[in-house]
Amino acid sequence: MSKHKLYLDEDIDPLISRILRERGYDVTSATEVRMKTLSDYEQIEFAISEGRTILTHNIKHFVEISNEYAATGKTHFGIIVSNQLPLKEILKRLLRWYLYISISTASSQQFHTPFPVPH
Repeated sequence: MSKHKLYLDEDIDPLISRILRERGYDVTSATEVRMKTLSDYEQIEFAISEGRTILTHNIKHFVEISNEYAATGKTHFGIIVSNQLPLKEILKRLLRWYLYISISTASSQQFHTPFPVPH
């Protein structure tokens, strides 16, 4: 099982978090940790404080945040942006992502978040 931790932004169905946890993944959501009303910057800072990659549908703002962080040398644990997709499709893509990072980490001991979620 992957040791990589994931945080779902408030626009992601929290059911995804519960389903992935049932499969053994370390996932939490903005809804579950009562962060739904916070700004995008507060969301990414929370994810950073928890050592988590953030998954969001808010492509415009989080691409801007990612670019800003890169330009200023700030680091984070990854930002995954995704179009609005059916729940089953998001789950399928996240399971592939977890498989990808497990293989990547095992083979190179380095991790790079695919951007966006691979299909």
